Amino acid sequence: RMVYISIGVFSIVILVLVIGLSVGLRATPFKGSDVLNFAPLIDGHNDLPWNLYDKLANNLSALNFDTDLSNDPIMGIDMIKRLVNKYPSKLEFVINSNDIERSWKNNKIASMIGIESGHAIDSSLAVLRLYHELGVRYITLTHNCNTPWADASIVNDSSVFNLTLFGKEVVKEMNRLGIMVDLSHVSHNVMRHVLSITRAPIIFSHSSTFKICNHYRNVPDDVLHSVKKNNGVVMVNFYNLFVNCNRSRETTIEDVVAHINYIRNLIGPDHVGIGSDYDGVDETPKDLEDVSKYPKLFDRLYESREGEPTWTRADLEKLAGRNLIRVFEDVEKVRDSLKSELPSDMTIDGHDLEIAMKNEGLAPGACQTANEWKGLH
Repeated sequence: RMVYISIGVFSIVILVLVIGLSVGLRATPFKGSDVLNFAPLIDGHNDLPWNLYDKLANNLSALNFDTDLSNDPIMGIDMIKRLVNKYPSKLEFVINSNDIERSWKNNKIASMIGIESGHAIDSSLAVLRLYHELGVRYITLTHNCNTPWADASIVNDSSVFNLTLFGKEVVKEMNRLGIMVDLSHVSHNVMRHVLSITRAPIIFSHSSTFKICNHYRNVPDDVLHSVKKNNGVVMVNFYNLFVNCNRSRETTIEDVVAHINYIRNLIGPDHVGIGSDYDGVDETPKDLEDVSKYPKLFDRLYESREGEPTWTRADLEKLAGRNLIRVFEDVEKVRDSLKSELPSDMTIDGHDLEIAMKNEGLAPGACQTANEWKGLH
């Protein structure tokens, strides 16, 4: 019997689903997937709530959770909480790191809310704090376009915008609140900037390695080294366009294995995780088409073929979810150490908005539509 954990997110909204896997003990040779009996499997990005919004208009009565898998943040939060309440025997809403392990041991999907795109806070730290009150525990600073205070990955790294003074304050306030900072989707320079100022470990909820596939959504080597120093984690995306830049050949599980092994070789097994982007992308590798193939990935890594790193059981448990749990715990420790720090009352200034308009060619805080950025997950 398997149960897995998945962190989900959707554009300008929220979501983080955690799925814990549990496999019965048996008297057979150990396989890599057997670690899922000892550690929850946490997927940094799974877009189930977005699909529920897009296809069913948040109508939970039209969803059969046994068979089926807003672009408005409040609607998304409401939908996730209603979904958890509708299936209490299968789902559990979590806001703390220790809730994840408890939910997994109870064979439930631990559902944690995250927001994909800083646009959702409307350039207001007050709104950021209210999202925390509603249970949001990680925020991706941008999606597929700039916020008025941070560059997205689609911009040229020569941009003078990067992370503004207000953007720095957003990161600082997230650290104070105990909200994980997610650097997937931001520009390479914003990655570097945030890593130089954050007081807590960061995550990349669904990003792969730039060295193997030089897509702007992926993480360059110097940033990977900074992630190690920061004690953060990079959760590898499965989207074909991000793991295989050679479009003349089929994308397979081997491409994902290559990205995971590359990160492990460069910065160690403590800083890599899973961020599939299932239900958010339309192309997935052969043998990793959906969540049922997670065990196959762990079995393949445990094989450790010639020239590949050796994955121990402890290493695979870290990959499965313990690395993300460690980061979440560390973020909470930083939050606790900052209890005496007062909430920030900084507001975004006209200079930031002026720069944003020049970079976007749009009104302050505006963003291209989802259809215009289709495929850029």
